[in-house]
Amino acid sequence: MPSLLDLAVNQEHWIDSATFADYFAIAQAAPGPNFMTVTLVGWHVYGLAGAILASIAICWPPSVRVLFLERYITKIQDHEKKKIIQYAAAALAIGLVLTSSWKLTVGFNDHWTAIVLTIFVAVVT
Repeated sequence: MPSLLDLAVNQEHWIDSATFADYFAIAQAAPGPNFMTVTLVGWHVYGLAGAILASIAICWPPSVRVLFLERYITKIQDHEKKKIIQYAAAALAIGLVLTSSWKLTVGFNDHWTAIVLTIFVAVVT
């Protein structure tokens, strides 16, 4: 999401940072995958067509990658190698989520008390 924030707010000026924060909050509150922010930005910029196109653009590439990775993993006979790949993918996903969260926290919170409060809430959660 930090890349989307940079693209939508700083580079293209489609929306302001407050609107992005609102869209991000809506996406977090909604059930399901967290790509809804992209859909909402697409909606804001080009209406229904933008929402559909943005959703396809964000879902298609990772879906294709997962399809090929799943096919590769199911063909592996060595159980230990499968576990290593799955643990590495899990660690990568966790690292990406934590990095995105930190970048968003620093981008939205402009005072040290807000950052401390965000860290506290993340630890408690």
